[in-house]
Amino acid sequence: MATRVVTGTVLKASGAPLSGAVVKFRLVDDTYTLSPDASYPITTIPVVTATDGAFSVTLAAGLSVAYEVTTPDGEVFIYVPEGSATTLEALRFAYDGVSPIPPPDLQDYVESVLESAAAQEIITDLLGTAIPDSDTIEATYNDGSNTLDLEVKPNTTQQKIAVRKNSSGSAVGTRQRINLIEGSNVTLTVSDDAGNDEVDVTIAASGGSTIAVKEANTNVVATASAIDFDGGDFNVTDGGSGRAVIELAGALGGSIELKEDNVQVIAAMTALDFESDHFNVADSGSGRGTITLVNPSGGGGGGTGSTTQPGAYVFQDGAADSTALVAVGTKGYIRAPYDATITGYTILTDVSATVTLDVWKIASGTALPTNANSITASAKPTLTADDVVHSTTLTGWTTAVTAGDLIAWEVEANNNAHMIVFLLEFNHTVVNQYTNEDAQDAVGAMLVDSTSIDFTYTDATPALTASVIYGGSGGNNGTAATAARSDHAHSGVYAAASHTHSASDVTDFTEAAQDAVGAMVADTTTVNATYTDATPELTFDVIDNTSTQKVLVNKNGGTSVGPRQELNFIEGTNVTLTVADDGANDRVNVTITSSGGGGGGTLDVKEGNSGVVAAAAAIDFDASDFNIADAGSGRATVALAYGTSAGTPAEGNHTHTSAAISDFNEAAQDAVGGIFTDSTAVDFTYNDTSNTISAALLFAGSGSDYGTAATPARSDHNHDLSNLTNALEFIQDSINATVVDGIALTKTYSDALGQYTLDVDLGTGSTQAAAGNHTHTSGTISDFTEAAQDAAGTMAANSTSINLAYVDVTPSLTATANFAGTGAASTIAHSDHTHTVTKSLNFPFGDEDALGAVIATTARRTISIPVGWGTCTITRWRVLLDQSSTTTFDIWKDSYSNYPPTNADSITASAKPGTSAATKNESTSLTGWTTTFTGGDVLTVEIEANSAAKFALLVLEFTMTAA
Repeated sequence: MATRVVTGTVLKASGAPLSGAVVKFRLVDDTYTLSPDASYPITTIPVVTATDGAFSVTLAAGLSVAYEVTTPDGEVFIYVPEGSATTLEALRFAYDGVSPIPPPDLQDYVESVLESAAAQEIITDLLGTAIPDSDTIEATYNDGSNTLDLEVKPNTTQQKIAVRKNSSGSAVGTRQRINLIEGSNVTLTVSDDAGNDEVDVTIAASGGSTIAVKEANTNVVATASAIDFDGGDFNVTDGGSGRAVIELAGALGGSIELKEDNVQVIAAMTALDFESDHFNVADSGSGRGTITLVNPSGGGGGGTGSTTQPGAYVFQDGAADSTALVAVGTKGYIRAPYDATITGYTILTDVSATVTLDVWKIASGTALPTNANSITASAKPTLTADDVVHSTTLTGWTTAVTAGDLIAWEVEANNNAHMIVFLLEFNHTVVNQYTNEDAQDAVGAMLVDSTSIDFTYTDATPALTASVIYGGSGGNNGTAATAARSDHAHSGVYAAASHTHSASDVTDFTEAAQDAVGAMVADTTTVNATYTDATPELTFDVIDNTSTQKVLVNKNGGTSVGPRQELNFIEGTNVTLTVADDGANDRVNVTITSSGGGGGGTLDVKEGNSGVVAAAAAIDFDASDFNIADAGSGRATVALAYGTSAGTPAEGNHTHTSAAISDFNEAAQDAVGGIFTDSTAVDFTYNDTSNTISAALLFAGSGSDYGTAATPARSDHNHDLSNLTNALEFIQDSINATVVDGIALTKTYSDALGQYTLDVDLGTGSTQAAAGNHTHTSGTISDFTEAAQDAAGTMAANSTSINLAYVDVTPSLTATANFAGTGAASTIAHSDHTHTVTKSLNFPFGDEDALGAVIATTARRTISIPVGWGTCTITRWRVLLDQSSTTTFDIWKDSYSNYPPTNADSITASAKPGTSAATKNESTSLTGWTTTFTGGDVLTVEIEANSAAKFALLVLEFTMTAA
């Protein structure tokens, strides 16, 4: 499972870090799937905060992974989707929209008090009358505007800058100004950037810090300061160390494969469109886009009121490219994360189908919902002869859902769908997010008038006004806890607007105030404050070599790389610096010169970050590969030169005819020759010289009556009638071909009936047979019977399969079969002749299209051996997988009466079939196996281990005797 780092900080109520606090993370039960295959820890994961209150923890991540988090402030819940490191507060806000409330800030409170008009008046009057000028600072107090301006006097030693070259050298001067002087091939532009309180110094190579871009060594763009590579043809990235990496942009017009759980959903897309209601998509530069979830409109939390938001629980089973229907009884489970009300449902299928579903619900607990917990009454979700239906008719339904409820779906009927998607739609209420108006109203309600300040909040504007409540209208009197008017006066005996003293309490109020201010002002690292009580005066002097005199140095208006008291100019490659002290003008002159010559320096041209050209003043692009054009503004465009010549790339739609390929026939012949693969029955031989492919049969034997499975028999191979698919037809046709008409005899053969008809031509002629009433005198034939017997005896001739013996004495004609024994060409087999044949048993697991999940261990396949089979002997096993995996099988065997087989009935000993990080394996070594089984036995194959395969096939080859 994926993991994600979550960080956070625990603070005290005052805002200080809380060290040693324990934060516990407990993984809630598998929220959405409740899959029995998933295993999650049930113990809490504690972390302890460091001295700064921070903690970090690595958690299991996924869309359905929920945690209960226990902090010193209480319990919160979060989801941890996959992604980069994030914070606990971000995950908490994504779960329930509660934003952290910052602790009270003492500094903000003090600042708000000091910013009050009364406090400002007292402070500025005291400071304004007590701060005189010094040698380096001029103080000006404006009583009307209550401002005190402190300005450093110009041209003082403390403001001058020491200028060095190459850091280790001595300062060439300590001056108030730095004069930058243009050198050879260098242009300096100095401009005042008052908005950023800085002076911008632009250093440019004026002599040609350009690149000569060429095509076939011919200048196309004489002086280009940049090379623009066509984004359609190249990927250009920053390789660091002053290198740019230029690569061909892969397959032009490539596509994106969109998958869910590594199962392809849409084969090829050129864009992904994220719904703006749910995602924020931003350009992060460098070819990257940032995609973040949008907080549902009005959702968030912490505001006032609430908003009803729609949602849906999604159930799905099956795949559109599967041949199997979603089985009746298929179920799925989720856990409701919040209270909701079911409003309708949608059913989607891959083809037109009739589908009936049911929905079950039960309160969170240890048990899963069952059919007894149905909430659909008689209005069950139904799709009729269509591929989509949406309905809000929920007659009789229990529509209320409570956070934590377990919800299930079940397929009750399905006649055609290979994939079913079920959306159970609902509404749920979320607390509104804080808006500007909420914040303004909250602040307006928090402000309470005091005896001296009157707050007025105008919601329409909006505006917040604070008015001072004065204690009186002048004079020495006032009201307790109120402010005095500007014309209110006190003699030295009065200390505050509402406070009165007798003369014996404070002898000199002004002196007391001055002493109080003098005690408040402390030296800093940059300013030395001196209070002289006798004068009285408060003097500020800038301390020499302090940060306030340092110069902020930045490049192109960016972040300051200073501040420092000194600027150290360092020579770079092909740059010469000359630093000279100009005492007369109280400045240091820095001269920057290009030392590389008029061409403006060279480029290191590299391939794979290895030095190929050490210092090239030009990059020459081969005209056969690139098209170079002047794009103006010192830019050159470089694009691929498409074509058909050798060494140039072809466009994505480029095609060739056979005539445009130098040796198309040879390429085709080699491709065809590489396709042919030998089998157990055919041996292919490809002759590249003569461009021929010969195929030779691999015979099973040398004339015997038995063979090997999947190989052909020789032409002299024989079978008795039981082993020929149509022996009678073959014999009939063979006899018909050998029987011909004779003298007085005519043959008629009916192939359809398999019958022969012989007709005798009766008569008395030499070509006719004598009729039944034909007679001979004894003088004509002395012994007709004997003559006939002798004639038959002389006609009998032996064949390779029949021996004929004529005994004249008896007389008899005996025919004896010439048996083949162990096999001989053109002979016959005994009636008890048998064949040993090789067969196989297949045990497939998973989906053959490899789109499903990884096959679980303990998955089993069982077959029953036909009762009529005799003894079978296993000779080989073979394993085929859809992808490289370490997979192990076991085989169990038992009789029908002892069904089912168990692990105790294993026949494989320790030589179990399987693979080790491979897609296939086979063996004929069956060490320790029980290799025999008989008709009626039951075989079960179990997967004992499987690291990655989604489809697996175990094949058992065996031999058996066939009559």
